[in-house]
Amino acid sequence: MDKNFLEDPKKLNNIINFINTTKDIINNEGIENVSTRKISNLSKLHNSTIYLYFENLTELTMLACISYLNDYSKALLSFSSGTLTSEESFLGIWDIFMFHALEKPTIFDYFFFQDEDYDLEDFLNTYYAIFSNELKEFPEAIRIMYYGKNIYIRSMKILAPLLDCDGFTINKDNIDLVNELIISYSSKKIRQAMKNNSNKENLKNEFMLMLKHICGIK
Repeated sequence: MDKNFLEDPKKLNNIINFINTTKDIINNEGIENVSTRKISNLSKLHNSTIYLYFENLTELTMLACISYLNDYSKALLSFSSGTLTSEESFLGIWDIFMFHALEKPTIFDYFFFQDEDYDLEDFLNTYYAIFSNELKEFPEAIRIMYYGKNIYIRSMKILAPLLDCDGFTINKDNIDLVNELIISYSSKKIRQAMKNNSNKENLKNEFMLMLKHICGIK
């Protein structure tokens, strides 16, 4: 998206209209049923207008997804208010992520796991430039994780500090593999929640048990 559009009140209003309309479709029909035709019909704007502002339908859908991260970001902000060790921060941030991801699995799966080539930081910066009232002022350690370019970078930002802790099984030789396994297992649990009515607390607990095991956290 051309950020100059945000300086034009009419264009900004159209952008907000498209994002809010997409959110309405997600709420009522599910993210898998978002289409340019439906967005055009509900927004009362021609579907070609969408492509004046957004590169494609995915960009618009990704921006709409960010509104569903509001409870997640609030929980992160509350969690980060205390003094935490690297271990406490790592486990706490993953616990919060999985809790909210399992509550909204289709949204989190789409935003974080569907396409590694999309720059999540760019989407987040764009969204908060539009909806500045939803912007949270995170401490630096949380901020660099939250605005990570993709889920792998986000995870590594909180995993890497464990290298400086004694007693864990993570080292410079295996940290990339550990990170890959963590991401893969988190995605598996989220997709389990999408497919059936598995107990979400059990899914989160299974993930956290794996997380501690693979990192050697007792």
